[in-house]
Amino acid sequence: MSDYSTVKAETALDVKDYLNKEDDDRIGKNVTKLFMPGFSIFALYLLIASAALYSIFASPIRNMLENNLVVKHILGYLTMLFFIVLTGAEEVNYIQAVLFTVFVYLWFVMTTKLSLRYWLLAIMILGGLYAIQIYKQTEENLRHKEKEFISEIEYIGTGVGFTVTLVGFISYYLSKKEKHKDAFKLYHFFNGKYD
Repeated sequence: MSDYSTVKAETALDVKDYLNKEDDDRIGKNVTKLFMPGFSIFALYLLIASAALYSIFASPIRNMLENNLVVKHILGYLTMLFFIVLTGAEEVNYIQAVLFTVFVYLWFVMTTKLSLRYWLLAIMILGGLYAIQIYKQTEENLRHKEKEFISEIEYIGTGVGFTVTLVGFISYYLSKKEKHKDAFKLYHFFNGKYD
């Protein structure tokens, strides 16, 4: 009887250790997914590119979507949140996902206010980050050091991508403000009136 209870206790400890390790691995993977915005921004651009479905909406809905900047941004934010939750993770705290989505959506909005040169560079970086993320998720034979190296590339690429976007956004903003001087209004800048 005591041998059985000893085996049962050891097995329970092994399972507990395994479950704790699995939880740690899942948390690590989800944090990595959560903090790699390249996928989310690129996915949103792919969604926007599928705008051919727009014509199936009734006329009042199309008019609202065309003319109401607030509705556009609410739908854009909700779409981004959907992608982040869908791709990111079951175990990630919803509040974290909402706050992270605010950051990523603001980054996305900045990418819509870039000169063509900065936009192309930002999209190439985001597309590269997306490709790296897919590779990392689908390649099963990566060693630990390779995974660490790829994660470093992702972090550096994210920093470079955000920096390029921020510099391009500020440059574009300043050029439009200089061009329109006293008539410049922030709402019109974000609404695309100055494009």
